Amino acid sequence: MTIALKHLILSNTPSNCRFEYLDVNDGFASLGDSFDVIHMRAVGVWIQDQVRLVRDVARVLKPGGVLLWTGGDFDLYTEDYGKLPRVEEGKEGWCARHAILHQYQEATLQVEKRSITVSRTWLALDLSTSRKQGRKLHGINDFKTHLGDSEHFTYRGQEDAFCPIGVWKEDTPETAWKQVGALFALNMGRMLPILGNLLVQSGTDKETIDRWLATVKEEIETCNPKTQALFRHLWAVRTEVEWTPSAATLAEAA
Repeated sequence: MTIALKHLILSNTPSNCRFEYLDVNDGFASLGDSFDVIHMRAVGVWIQDQVRLVRDVARVLKPGGVLLWTGGDFDLYTEDYGKLPRVEEGKEGWCARHAILHQYQEATLQVEKRSITVSRTWLALDLSTSRKQGRKLHGINDFKTHLGDSEHFTYRGQEDAFCPIGVWKEDTPETAWKQVGALFALNMGRMLPILGNLLVQSGTDKETIDRWLATVKEEIETCNPKTQALFRHLWAVRTEVEWTPSAATLAEAA
C-alpha cells in the first residue's frame, strides 16, 4: 500500500497494491496493525512531530517488521563529498542553489508564526513548526535519534548516498550516474522555484529570489559548480514491546 498527499496517475497497478491518500501528521489509526515493511521516503522535512511519527509507525508495524526511512539534507556537497561552504553573493564559490536552500532553512528559524500554502503544489508548510520544535529543517540526524530512543524499535544502521545534480559524473558498471544526475537536476529545477515562492511570501525580497532563480537555471545547465545531494537511509526493526497510547494521544481522543 502507498500513502501520499497527492493523487497519482497510475497504470498497470498490480492487483495486490492499493493507494491511500492522507497526511501522516494525522496518524495511521485507520490502517490497523498489519504491515511487515514501512518505507518512508523524503517526508521527514514535512513532519510536524517526529517523536509522534515514530510512535504512529510502531502502532501499525508488526513485531519484527522493518522500517526503512530516507531523508535528504538541505545542504549541498562538492564533487569531493565535502559540504559546500556558505559564501556571500558576488564572491568566488557562491552557489545560487545553496543560497536558496540556506535562506529557506533560516526562514524556518526566524518566523514566529506564519502559515504558507502554495495551492498549485502538494507542499503546505507552517514555517513556525521547525522553530518551535528546536530542530533543523532537514532532520536527517533527528530521526535517527528518535528511533534510538524508542522502545518500539531496534536501530540497525544507516547508509549515505551522494547523488550528482546534473550530468557531470561518469557512469560506473554499478550505477548510471548520468541518468541519476539528470533526474536530480530535473527535481532541483522544480523544487527551488517552489521554495523561492514560499520565501517571497514570507517576506524575502522578490528581486533577489528572481535573480537567484535565474542563476540556478544556468548552474544546472552548465553543472557549475558541480554539486551533490546527500540522502541518508536508515533502517530499524520493530521490537516485541506492545504499543500503548501516549498521554498526548489519550488527550486528543478525549
